[in-house]
Amino acid sequence: MATSRVALYVIIGSCANMSRGCRLAEAWHSCAAPYRDKRRQERMHLHPIRSISDPLYDRWLDVYQRSFPLQQQVPVSVHNAALRPGGMGARDVRYVVCMGEDDGECLGMAHFELFKADGTAALWYLAVAPDRRNEGIGGWMYDSIMHTMQSEDPACKACVIEVELPDKCADPDLATRRIAFYERHGAVWLRGCASLVDVGWQPPLKMGVMVHPFARLSEHDMRAVARSVLGNLLAED
Repeated sequence: MATSRVALYVIIGSCANMSRGCRLAEAWHSCAAPYRDKRRQERMHLHPIRSISDPLYDRWLDVYQRSFPLQQQVPVSVHNAALRPGGMGARDVRYVVCMGEDDGECLGMAHFELFKADGTAALWYLAVAPDRRNEGIGGWMYDSIMHTMQSEDPACKACVIEVELPDKCADPDLATRRIAFYERHGAVWLRGCASLVDVGWQPPLKMGVMVHPFARLSEHDMRAVARSVLGNLLAED
């Protein structure tokens, strides 16, 4: 499952006006879709990638490039730069792969960021390996990431996610299902809000905005969180 692009350009100090993004009001776990094989679920884990030399980074890239439209793909060189020593600066940016512990299979990838100073977070990318979709893996990954955000920053109010809009993409049915996926897991679609995603080498793309609250938030509060994370990239009706 997935969505948006990241302002990793900001991380490496170039193109600071470029877009970030990714793929909303109950607790994060309340609507979790169960993984179909409970025993295997207990043998999955999220492996953090902290360096470009991590051998699992290639698998992260494989799922990334196979899962997102080109308009949503920040160049691989930007991810490479972010994972080199000092590439992320002071930002709390995470790259993870979901691994099966029995066979070492890469089941999915994700990329998210914590903004602890503001009490917010963003899920920039989330995708399941194409041949392992519709098994509940994406739901397990999403819930695990939301739990990580809450446990590492108890003051975090909400996570921002960008999603493809059904009327702005090549596959409206798939975009509708993705929005429904996030809603089932606790996210709220902010109708009337949009983000302009610009990855720097493709035409800009207008995407919808969703917010996953970790506390009871009004729509006004959720829009404020989206404004804090997306800045002037957010357009509101």
